[in-house]
Amino acid sequence: KYHTETKFASIHSNPPGIVTEHPALAITNFGKGKVVWCALPIECYEFYDYRNILVNVIENYLGVDKTIISNAPDDVELVAFKAQNEVLIDMVLHNSRYKARHVESFDVTVKCDFTPTKIYKLPEGRELACAVCGNAITFKCEDLDIFAMYQIK
Repeated sequence: KYHTETKFASIHSNPPGIVTEHPALAITNFGKGKVVWCALPIECYEFYDYRNILVNVIENYLGVDKTIISNAPDDVELVAFKAQNEVLIDMVLHNSRYKARHVESFDVTVKCDFTPTKIYKLPEGRELACAVCGNAITFKCEDLDIFAMYQIK
């Protein structure tokens, strides 16, 4: 059976772009949406400012708010997945060392399209303390070694 979904978005290219001395950014309308094309090495840690430029374009020009706000270290990636009446939050430590480092607890705020009431640490399903303000939930994640997942109900 073939997938018939018509919505699509991608933040990665394959193959990756070639780094030049002339980074570029183009934004245009296409159908009912917008296309952002960039020739910025956003996946290189050495070019952190380029990633910030792209995030600012998405937030300010396209009007997209951040779903996750955190004081996590730069090498921790936080991703939100919406599933029915919950949001799942993945936390991944990106580290090129042989052994991943230990990351101390940090704060996370997640904006939901529903009023959240509780947050659970997965897979054990243990409820954590949190604060809810409107459609946003704030919690302190537990120490991170490589990967963690949380469930917002």
